[in-house]
Amino acid sequence: SVFYLPYAILLIPVLAQKFFTSYQNSWGLNYHYNIELSLIMAMSLPMILYRLRPRLRHTLLLFFIIINLAIFYVFGFQLKYFYGLTSSWRNTERRDSIERALDLIPDKAAVAASDNLVPHLADRDEIYLFPEIRDSDYILLDRGSSMFPYKKWSAYQHDVDAITSGHNSAALYSGNGIYLLRVTDKKTGFSLPSAGNEDDIHVEWWNPEKYARAVS
Repeated sequence: SVFYLPYAILLIPVLAQKFFTSYQNSWGLNYHYNIELSLIMAMSLPMILYRLRPRLRHTLLLFFIIINLAIFYVFGFQLKYFYGLTSSWRNTERRDSIERALDLIPDKAAVAASDNLVPHLADRDEIYLFPEIRDSDYILLDRGSSMFPYKKWSAYQHDVDAITSGHNSAALYSGNGIYLLRVTDKKTGFSLPSAGNEDDIHVEWWNPEKYARAVS
């Protein structure tokens, strides 16, 4: 049924998104960007099984169950031993630091934040993905988590150091790698050594000329 025309059409934009991009995370297996294929496969499998003879149907169903269990085991092993994510799920001290920093930000303030912290601020009118700062009142950074849109940890750490040691902001909170800064001088802007380097940052997500007021 995945080749049945009404459903096969759904695959066209999905496959185009995967094959016509140079961004590895969009077509790799490590992230969530392939979830659309899972939805189509989940919808197609019952329709395929329905058209088969009962014995073949049960055999294929058992086969897919075994394959899925194997996939869960392999990826679970990878997450646990190669990425160490199981320990991060229980990192309550770091989570508490994030919550304390978030509580210090006024509801109406504009905020620039690290990639993993942006969703916690999504209900605001003005929220920017660091290193985009624009006219932010506060900057919330996570030194030890997601570095997107940077390509290198060293570049991301370099810019975090530049922000936290600069003279245009005042530190309101620091703990467990979480930094909350209040911008004290919006006119001068910030000097971010790596933000304008195409080798250090994904240019399709960041245009230093567009945000020149925030990066001087």
